[in-house]
Amino acid sequence: MQKEGTITSINENLLTISICREDACGSCGARHLCGVSHGKIKNIECYAPDASSYNIGDRVTVGISELYSLKAVLILLIFPLVVLFAMLAALEFLTEYSDAIDALVAIVTVAAYYGAVYMFNDTIKRRFIFKIVKQQ
Repeated sequence: MQKEGTITSINENLLTISICREDACGSCGARHLCGVSHGKIKNIECYAPDASSYNIGDRVTVGISELYSLKAVLILLIFPLVVLFAMLAALEFLTEYSDAIDALVAIVTVAAYYGAVYMFNDTIKRRFIFKIVKQQ
């Protein structure tokens, strides 16, 4: 996945890049990570060790590899689904609660998972490496 954008702010090693949403975002596995699919123009934050070589207003191309897209899909879709079904199965066989309570507990567990992902959002973002190329 590659997007063209403009650098809107620089804070130490963190670049904020404003990009325009495209319809192709719908098929991208990392769309939830960068949040581009939720609006016409979206700011994404990219960690860049060479951030000092960029200036506000520079046009750049931002890309993420398929491996990182797959990791985003695993973190945001596959793992929560596995947690949901594992919790449902465990509650079904280990407790004598009604199915409705089992389902509610499983949903709360997935919500807690997403809460943990949100709490560690900055750490997770640092592990996703965006390739940033200055346009001429």
